[in-house]
Amino acid sequence: MSVQLIEGSSSSVAGAPRRSGRTPGIAAAVYIGAWAIGLVAFAAAPALDAPVAAVAEFYETHGVPSVLQAALVHLVAGLALLVVVSAMRNCGGTRVAVRAGLVAVGLSLTQFGLEVLRGLGAGAFGPETIDGLFEAVNRLDGAKMLALAVLVGASVAPLRSAGLFGKPTAALGWATTIALVASGVGYLLLDPALGSAAYLSLPLLLAWVGFTARALERAGR
Repeated sequence: MSVQLIEGSSSSVAGAPRRSGRTPGIAAAVYIGAWAIGLVAFAAAPALDAPVAAVAEFYETHGVPSVLQAALVHLVAGLALLVVVSAMRNCGGTRVAVRAGLVAVGLSLTQFGLEVLRGLGAGAFGPETIDGLFEAVNRLDGAKMLALAVLVGASVAPLRSAGLFGKPTAALGWATTIALVASGVGYLLLDPALGSAAYLSLPLLLAWVGFTARALERAGR
């Protein structure tokens, strides 16, 4: 199976991958660290189906902390993911995978903007507006998870064919893809039952990013 590079044509492109050095590994560490700190250091957001009043009350009292959390899990993590996706582009990622990764980054930055608006403007907005922003961020989270599922799923076979993935990392990739689809649909539909799959999809994604970055480092040397 040939590997289609993003800068190439619709057929496979010959040539050595560009050197990426330690950059993917550093970016992956930042990505994982941003999520870990963001989840541990701040209060958990309301449930997907939380009442309007509960959502409004939460963000009126946690406005600034919610923005700080968003800066970690959406802004910092999004930019770190961009570095990993760029390394994939240079080392054999398909057009589909790379474009899906870029979409995920764009959605993450959009979420950050909405989180800033909601967190800093909570005192001026009515409950319905705060709840609307809360819903928008969660639905964007669902779309981002589905984009990440495409990124991961479309990467497994090509990177394994290129010798960057072994069987364990490939299996991790498929499991991550399935979990991301489930949680993504849950967040898009604001369905708490399906959305709870994020408790599985997030750690799987973090592990996949870490292993993939390590493989990209080896390929870029």
